[in-house]
Amino acid sequence: MMKIFKKIHEPSSSISDFILSIFCFYWFYDLIKVFLLYDSNTHLLSSIIFLFIGISAMLGSFFHMFAKMISNKLIGFNFKIAVFTIGLILLLFSFIYINLLINNNSKFILITIFSFFVIIFYYNYLVKNFKKYTLVLLPIALFISFGVYFQLINNYPGSKEILIGFLIILFGLIIWKKGLSINKNFNKNDIFHYVSIFGLWYLYQGFKLFIFFK
Repeated sequence: MMKIFKKIHEPSSSISDFILSIFCFYWFYDLIKVFLLYDSNTHLLSSIIFLFIGISAMLGSFFHMFAKMISNKLIGFNFKIAVFTIGLILLLFSFIYINLLINNNSKFILITIFSFFVIIFYYNYLVKNFKKYTLVLLPIALFISFGVYFQLINNYPGSKEILIGFLIILFGLIIWKKGLSINKNFNKNDIFHYVSIFGLWYLYQGFKLFIFFK
């Protein structure tokens, strides 16, 4: 038993990722129910966001647990999934705010442009220029930020919760980027996972209240 435990790479990070995935799967399930009730595009898109975060977190839990027992190719595959998830989630968030801010005639154009940015992001990751070309996602992030600001100044239901959620997640990313850890058994990954749970809970609450348009 002890031999198996010693082979576990990061047990605490595996547990925190697993907990994060369970929350995300529940939020996906609950928002799908709201979508079926109100036929709201926002609830459909936000539920898919939580589904993909949940899948990514579940796979992350597996790789945190068994990284010492699997090949480097599989570890690299897990990182590729995380990169794919980042681009897809930003794109889905942008779709939510395109639906809110843009008239029907211009929606397809902006969706096409943002999709092209994400494709460039994926391409440049594959050719090993990942860090340099993450900036290609900046226009999408700025558009989402403007959407959140627009919600807030117009007092849309859920706007405050969504803003708080994004700020908490940003705080978690800063902690992760700086590599802050409590100890080796509660490292930057664990902190980021648990902080993300709080941030995503606020996003879930905000999008659940977001029922005023389709």
